[in-house]
Amino acid sequence: MSHRKFLPLALAVAGTLFITTVSVPAAFATGTDVATQRSVPQPAEASADGDFIINEKGVLTGYRGKDKDVVIPDGVTEIGRRAFMDAQMDSVWIPASIKVIGEEAFFFTGLKIVTFQDDDAHPSQLTWVGIQSFSHTSLE
Repeated sequence: MSHRKFLPLALAVAGTLFITTVSVPAAFATGTDVATQRSVPQPAEASADGDFIINEKGVLTGYRGKDKDVVIPDGVTEIGRRAFMDAQMDSVWIPASIKVIGEEAFFFTGLKIVTFQDDDAHPSQLTWVGIQSFSHTSLE
């Protein structure tokens, strides 16, 4: 079979792979006469107390509080990557609902004490601790 017969097929496959959906921030979207579809990422909603940023999946993605002794809300399932990075804190209480502690979650916090909830009524669900989760802290 000739290579010329494969050329249209190759171009069709390449074109299909090249055409993808592109998200454009609203600030850069243009066109008043043309209907455009925009996909703008929404920030995670803050928890009720305002110190924790927890998304709809139960992932704690950020902390903006000033408490030195932090109690993570029960029901949070994951502490996201760098969620507490650079927060100045002495201790943290981690509820049994936490399954994952992301990479560098407590990086550069000065953290001294970590307490994990783990008792008969609330057994710990923790299955994974990311690399350097507690790096550059004061834990011993």
